[in-house]
Amino acid sequence: MSRICLLWALPLMVFAHPALEIQISDLSRAINLSPDASGLYLKRGLLHQRHGNRDLAKQDFEAARALVDSADVQVALGNLYLAEGDPGRASVYFAEAIKLSSKSSAAWLGQAKTATALGADELALQSYQTYFQVADNPQPGYLAAAVRDIAPHNRVAAITLVNDALERLGPVPTLIKLAETLKQAR
Repeated sequence: MSRICLLWALPLMVFAHPALEIQISDLSRAINLSPDASGLYLKRGLLHQRHGNRDLAKQDFEAARALVDSADVQVALGNLYLAEGDPGRASVYFAEAIKLSSKSSAAWLGQAKTATALGADELALQSYQTYFQVADNPQPGYLAAAVRDIAPHNRVAAITLVNDALERLGPVPTLIKLAETLKQAR
């Protein structure tokens, strides 16, 4: 019985992400037709990254950057290096993305995460605050993580950040609980 189940599941294990593979294949065909379309390389690179093929993702991001250097490409490279555990290298790409587009919320968020990983508390705080200001739809989870990261080093800044978030986003349970925890720890 277990052999039958294994034989039945084998195709599913071999093709764990068929939808991603189809999308990658479609983008490869589109790239063959339009090799100068940097956006296609970026999209395919993001799919490679989701599929776990970081080397192929890096190749596509670099190809996109060679065609058109944009904040989106820089953010993609920054996120790739951050996921690989190299926040120092990631920070270079996020800083470049911010130079290219100071309104890129993804760039500010990436810079905040790398600054936190590198122990650059002031830069992390400034980057999280800017992310919160420029993001169309700031995510409460990112803000909660920011407050948790900042609180041990600068409780006043953490309280200010969570209060600003509550004012903008309304009564988000995670943020309310976090604000109460910060007030109790005074």
